[in-house]
Amino acid sequence: MMLYALLLAACAADDTCAGDTATAVATSTATSTSTGTGTGGGGGGNGGPGAPPDNFFTILTETGACGDLVFYAHNPEDSLSLVVRVDGLATEARAADAEIVRSWGLADDTTTVRVGARQGLNLSASACDPATGGSGGQAREWVVQDGTLEVAVSADATDTVQASMVLTGATFSLATDTGTSPTVINGGDIAIDADVPL
Repeated sequence: MMLYALLLAACAADDTCAGDTATAVATSTATSTSTGTGTGGGGGGNGGPGAPPDNFFTILTETGACGDLVFYAHNPEDSLSLVVRVDGLATEARAADAEIVRSWGLADDTTTVRVGARQGLNLSASACDPATGGSGGQAREWVVQDGTLEVAVSADATDTVQASMVLTGATFSLATDTGTSPTVINGGDIAIDADVPL
């Protein structure tokens, strides 16, 4: 089953995001699984014209987290991004006064988490503040096909949540590619750690 790319992600009520306090580690351990033909123009890569390169997580060096709970990563040019949304985990950790750890097989879970990649312009603007847009509605959306996501969230006495995620073996296909042999690209593996203001 396909999980559709996240178009808009909410940040904390006061529009604060934790991009300045986040760290990311991306590794290039996945192998290429490109099949079929790509759609769209510009760029290059194994997934067809304009597709992100295989193992594209390695170039997503700008990271953070916000809201309850959205992780994001984008390249320095802000033209390729990843958004991972796991609703309610920050609130749950705060209420439990304990660490919450969850994991998902992304090929099987279509409702609990949303994972998507986008290509366009100024993409980070919409990760935590949907009102600012990004790409003027012209972003290419990639949907996750497979992979494993693990998220750990804990709250402390302050109004901050410590959140981390590890996404491994993630593969994506173009949202508009509904043929019998869609283009599949590898994201690879990525880990993001961030302090998220509540």
